[in-house]
Amino acid sequence: MFKLEEFNPEAEAKTLKLNDRLFHEALKEELESKTRFHVKNDKGEDFDIVYWDNNDDIEPIEAYPKYVKPPYMTKYLHYDETDKDSLYLDFFKGLDTAYLRS
Repeated sequence: MFKLEEFNPEAEAKTLKLNDRLFHEALKEELESKTRFHVKNDKGEDFDIVYWDNNDDIEPIEAYPKYVKPPYMTKYLHYDETDKDSLYLDFFKGLDTAYLRS
């Protein structure tokens, strides 16, 4: 997955242009955990996207039984946002609203 972050001009990163295929283009690159890309935004502020390994977002790992070994979550280096059968939306059942907290 990718996290959106503030543009960091000090970080060395490849620059991609903001478009509908941004994440697909980033995934074509050889990714290692937390690889950063600068994103050129012609209609607003530039920003960075940073590859985030799904396993880095699990907490607390100590809560997993000892017989469960990493990796705990699959690395999604390819996705199709139009493949509705592969989307898990049950998480949102019963919710009226969702928001991002900063």
